[in-house]
Amino acid sequence: MSSKNKFATIVVVVFLAMVIAVGVVGAKRSKSANSLEAKTAMSVEEFSKAPADAANKIMQDYFAAVMARNESGESKEGDATAPLGFEIMHTDASDSEDIKVSVKFKYADEFDYPAVDYHIVKKADAYQVQKQRCEFDMDPDSPNRGTAKCTSSSAQ
Repeated sequence: MSSKNKFATIVVVVFLAMVIAVGVVGAKRSKSANSLEAKTAMSVEEFSKAPADAANKIMQDYFAAVMARNESGESKEGDATAPLGFEIMHTDASDSEDIKVSVKFKYADEFDYPAVDYHIVKKADAYQVQKQRCEFDMDPDSPNRGTAKCTSSSAQ
């Protein structure tokens, strides 16, 4: 193989590697920008004007979108059961790095679910819900009946 052909082959391989790398990075960014957490985020500037009110608005938007996605059939197998309703019980905005919003859910079974703390955290240049999965103990024979165990996606 001549040196011109080797050079041309190397240039083509490097070009293809760059195209693939850009495609992979772009797909990852696109996926994260389309998450429900990112869609309901609020800029740091806007959030900072009234943190407790802003945190409540983020939670309202987030759970309204969760319920709407469930109603429209957009939820996927393996998704958690969407609530029929929710109420924000308390908001603690004393720590600007981790705002806690206590939310109580209503599901079709009418069980009296405990309030669950959600966290609004700063990611890059916006505040958003920190995704978490909660399991409620509804076993009538369990000593922990009526409690919730939540794990955030950052802890998984």
